[in-house]
Amino acid sequence: MKLSTTSIQNDTILKKRKILFIILPYLITHRDSISSKISSYKAFPYGVLSIASYIKNQLEDNIDVQMLDCNLYSDTNYIAAINEKLIALNPDIVGISMMFDNSYKYLKEITRSIKKYNKDILITLGGAAATPSYSIILKEQDYIDSICYSEGEIPFLNLLKSSNIIEYLDNDNSWVTKKSLNKNVIPEKTVVNNLDDIINIDYSFIDVSQYEMKEAFSPFSDMRIDGKQFFILTSRGCPFSCTFCSHSGDSDKKIRFASVNRIIKHVDFLVSKYNLKVLSINDDQILFNKKRAKQLFTELAKFNIRIECPLGFSVTFMDNELIGLMKNAGMDTAILAIESGSSYVLKQIMNKPLKLKKVKPIVQELRKYNFWVQGFFVSGMPGETDDHREETLKFIKDVGIDW
Repeated sequence: MKLSTTSIQNDTILKKRKILFIILPYLITHRDSISSKISSYKAFPYGVLSIASYIKNQLEDNIDVQMLDCNLYSDTNYIAAINEKLIALNPDIVGISMMFDNSYKYLKEITRSIKKYNKDILITLGGAAATPSYSIILKEQDYIDSICYSEGEIPFLNLLKSSNIIEYLDNDNSWVTKKSLNKNVIPEKTVVNNLDDIINIDYSFIDVSQYEMKEAFSPFSDMRIDGKQFFILTSRGCPFSCTFCSHSGDSDKKIRFASVNRIIKHVDFLVSKYNLKVLSINDDQILFNKKRAKQLFTELAKFNIRIECPLGFSVTFMDNELIGLMKNAGMDTAILAIESGSSYVLKQIMNKPLKLKKVKPIVQELRKYNFWVQGFFVSGMPGETDDHREETLKFIKDVGIDW
């Protein structure tokens, strides 16, 4: 039985909670990659920052939240850094973020080290790589007490407001524990419906100077920007069920949006406070509400910054007016989420709602505004044949995609 948010929020906070968020190692470096040219950059831990900002805003002085990003330390030093932080903070709860599956190999060592320091510390796990694999993780990992299913802001707030944390975890379906797993309880996500509540990320939790993101590749990118690049997520959710995507099994197809006014205020803050020069909008469907998208790009134009949308666009929602507004806002590269040049693969295998005949006219419109045009394609889906792949190659050449 899931406890209601209202009942949890009305509980009296018994003591000041101390929380340590740990971001697992995920960086690919020349030491463990096939090519020395492969690398990744220290990106802001946006998801953890969102949770921390939200709970801090809700609970104010009733919590002490600190973070430790293992990616800021060498392979041999992050455990020592964690131990130092444990001694300094002596947390009640450690929340671990696992966004990528290549971080899994570090999980046991880190959680064992935490429990060795204090077996009573509650260890929670969350992140994009944790949600779909919660069952096997809890079976394999002895030191993890609970896994947050999907979004973490409200579940973590309710956890901190609960007078009996263990009882709460075992009875709220947004958390998975060994007990609930043994009872075959199916977890459910608990979402923030009003994204205005979480758009203002508080970067004071970290040292911004230690992070460095790079512009996505295009002929127009400088790679030597005199300023900072930041993420922003202005919407959550996707209405589609493309079979190659982690969202495909999610029965909730609603999209939630932050208001344009709140977004612009936050971007203005990032520009004035941190000298933002490149903004990466990481929405799954930034163009789904076309009216809102046009308003957003119109407002962003006043900042004179570079805009990236690395997760790509659905061709279905693009038109000449929108493309012009995107260009004026500071965008020079358009990534089109096409996925296949075979109509059969799109419809019968991928379940992707895209009409290929719409792609070439949009590419031609993008050309008018001097966009660098990239395309996303997925090759090797079960059921795809060599003939389907040949269709995709011909399609790419025909529509004139640059990359």
